[in-house]
Amino acid sequence: MGLGPLEFVSLAEAREKARAARLQRYNGEDLLGARAHARVITTKLERKGVTFAEAMVAYIAGNKAAWRNEKHIQQWSSTLNTYAVPHFGSKALAKIETADVLKALEPI
Repeated sequence: MGLGPLEFVSLAEAREKARAARLQRYNGEDLLGARAHARVITTKLERKGVTFAEAMVAYIAGNKAAWRNEKHIQQWSSTLNTYAVPHFGSKALAKIETADVLKALEPI
């Protein structure tokens, strides 16, 4: 399980993420299983022509168990609603292009 790229995740952050993952595993949570489940859901949604906003809601719901607390869930939702949804929230997942993602990222 990756903790993030070296360029973006400091050693202290990596240690904290690893500690949190070990704690979740100790509590019986299946982190990799949750990720795999989220990928399956996303693939099914892509085939149905689901919009980004609909897929976002499904992804967050599917990953809630793997995230540490309610604030983390709210951060995911808030960030995506602020930066991504205005640019391509109503587009089907299969029709989102690199240019759409870049438009969303440029203001950040």
